[in-house]
Amino acid sequence: MTVEPRSRLTLIGANGMLGQTVKEILPEGYDLVEGNYPEFDFLQAASVDRIFRQGAGGIIVNCAAHTAVDACESEEELATRINGDGPGLLAALAKESRSVLVHVSSDYVFDGGSAVPYREEDAPNPQSAYGRSKLAGERAIQESGLERYFIVRTSWLYGPHGKNFVETVL
Repeated sequence: MTVEPRSRLTLIGANGMLGQTVKEILPEGYDLVEGNYPEFDFLQAASVDRIFRQGAGGIIVNCAAHTAVDACESEEELATRINGDGPGLLAALAKESRSVLVHVSSDYVFDGGSAVPYREEDAPNPQSAYGRSKLAGERAIQESGLERYFIVRTSWLYGPHGKNFVETVL
């Protein structure tokens, strides 16, 4: 991929497990703007707006999320604000700044009952608060009017930065 000189990439959740890996593999040539908690907080619209006033935009990659799946069951409102409303805020700002949004979602938007791998056309049917909150984020982006976006659904992540599936199981 060819990167135009000084292409801007805004990485939300840059200090998290996925965000750190994105930074490691990011090709040279990007002007990187990082949004990290607590300076960047989805629960505070002003902090989201602030990062855009400071020059965020270009390609926006959202790696931030409330990922504690079990905790989401008792904190569904908080999970929905972070995983649902937060991506909606990003989509609105991406639309305003004519940016591209890459949003990382989850396979938890599905019920897990399929005998074959899911396709993007398959109907979501989340069975948990976490899944419902991630689906709310997807829908907020889809309904925002933003024309250029990508929603990437991952499963458990594995890597050197932070708690991952292998460490959780072992």
